[in-house]
Amino acid sequence: MLGQLIERIITGPAADLETLVKADIMLMGSFQYTIEAHDIDLILVYRNADYDSIKSLKDVLATAIFEAFKIPVHYTTLSYDEYDQMWELRQERQCVLYTSCITK
Repeated sequence: MLGQLIERIITGPAADLETLVKADIMLMGSFQYTIEAHDIDLILVYRNADYDSIKSLKDVLATAIFEAFKIPVHYTTLSYDEYDQMWELRQERQCVLYTSCITK
């Protein structure tokens, strides 16, 4: 359900922002296992360093997710190269919710 919500937002009202940023969005943390989590932890991996658009995209997603699930969203925001170099982070269980440039 979270993945469908994110895809609907990114391909709809936030499509212009996603075009500027070219982001992958992944879920990590306890929300993968239970809807009784205290927050939703997302990793946003971007190709284009348009920081104003990245912030706007995160704000749009966080607002919509909060409205749907009533819990806050926390982000780890990394460039594609940073994510690629963070072997330990990539070893944590993650669920790809949306991909524009999917990380390797």
